[in-house]
Amino acid sequence: MACFVAAGAGACVAKHGNVKASATSGAFDTLGALGLTTGLNGPGVEQCLADAGIAFVFAKAFHPAMRHAGPVRAQLGVPTVMNILGPLSHPGRIRRQVIGVSDPGLQDLMAGVLANRGSEHAWVVHGHGRLDEIALTGPSRVVEVKEGAISEFEVDPTDLGIARASLDDISGGDAKENAKIAHAIFDGSETGPRRDIVVLNAAAGLVVAG
Repeated sequence: MACFVAAGAGACVAKHGNVKASATSGAFDTLGALGLTTGLNGPGVEQCLADAGIAFVFAKAFHPAMRHAGPVRAQLGVPTVMNILGPLSHPGRIRRQVIGVSDPGLQDLMAGVLANRGSEHAWVVHGHGRLDEIALTGPSRVVEVKEGAISEFEVDPTDLGIARASLDDISGGDAKENAKIAHAIFDGSETGPRRDIVVLNAAAGLVVAG
């Protein structure tokens, strides 16, 4: 949901993702529940970016060989090496991005890969509570890649005037439930922690977008 807010604020967003593998609902499951088309090819994504400033890059449409890994990942029900390769295999060859990881041990590794590949500005974030996004539960560690240099810092929501919240406060559900939450955030009826975490992560995207 943060991608919509970032795009609405002026960033050009090409959201790369997939349907659920080891989670209750993947990003693209929720997009489908919102009624959005997610299986666009290259020209379709390019046109969508030109028209709306945001497009959804469905991993299976651009990496067809990976369809063989999907069923196995679903059966395993736990993170695999694909959770590392996926975020690093954006077909748009983008130079600015925010990548979230639930394992802090992967941050430096992924940041090094991004630096070696010429990223202009990227954040690899790990949120308190093993979240793969900037968290409200406590400070989040950010490994930043900027023009070849790698550094790190913490983001604490309280430093930005945002109250901390528990995991229960921000939890979602299946794709249909997450779509309802998205509508509530976008129409202004949700004003609590679920909105706050979306705003916080959208802000990260805007910083990286420049």
